[in-house]
Amino acid sequence: MAGLPKANSSLSNAFGDYSTDQPFVFNKNQTTDQFIKKIGEVSREIGQKNGIYSSVMIAQAILESGSGNSSLASEPNYNLFGIKGTFKDQGVTFNTLEQDKEGQSYQISSEFRKYPSYKESLEDYANLIKKGIKGNTDFYKDAWKDQTESYQDATKHLQGRYATDKQYAEKLNAIIKAYDLTQFDQAKESKEVKKITAGPKIKATKTTFDFNERLQAKLLASIANKQRVPQVMTTKHFINLFRADSLIALASTAMPAKKIVTETLPTAASMYVTLSSGLLAILPPLH
Repeated sequence: MAGLPKANSSLSNAFGDYSTDQPFVFNKNQTTDQFIKKIGEVSREIGQKNGIYSSVMIAQAILESGSGNSSLASEPNYNLFGIKGTFKDQGVTFNTLEQDKEGQSYQISSEFRKYPSYKESLEDYANLIKKGIKGNTDFYKDAWKDQTESYQDATKHLQGRYATDKQYAEKLNAIIKAYDLTQFDQAKESKEVKKITAGPKIKATKTTFDFNERLQAKLLASIANKQRVPQVMTTKHFINLFRADSLIALASTAMPAKKIVTETLPTAASMYVTLSSGLLAILPPLH
């Protein structure tokens, strides 16, 4: 891999032992965890903006740069993807391993782009995937989100195009699975602080009573035991007074009561008051 130094013991354990005849196994390690924390959210934003898989982008950065530990990826070069050439006239020369069609490795010396930070390296990678190579702008088109069903389609397309490694797609898929990198393929959930809106205004509890309320109270008290409207009050006035509070007022064929009820009614009971003209008013319970 471009600029990747000879693996030390920790890096060997991270990538595992493999050959073309064995499935690639990637073991989680602290170095890669820390690297993902550095580039994860930036990769998410760039992936969303360009319609490419951030999971694949991060996996390629891990694989191509040894989780940011290669000489090419380290400060002051920050080249995470082994992209050759120059970036704003800045470049650095490294030896790199390539593979021929038969899978045999060989070493060449090449100039690689040099970036001011990881962010520019990630953005340049996205630009390459979206705009392709000279003479073929659709070279990486089949790796875009809208051209694929899943990230596996993208990694399959990159093998043989982005890298000559015969196990390139398998390695990327193993890394994506080990670190659940597909989480970065989704837009980050917004955590906007909801504005606290003022609730309905609560009016102060009414502590005064108007004339009608006082009159109602007196009338209810006076007719609790004597269910007759006082002679000084007309039936119309009585109905208007209790219109809002009465449960119902019904026409009744019953004649005015001839027998006066003398028993005390409980305050929780509704009162049936006989009115003139054959009307019956049902008043709410006393509280």
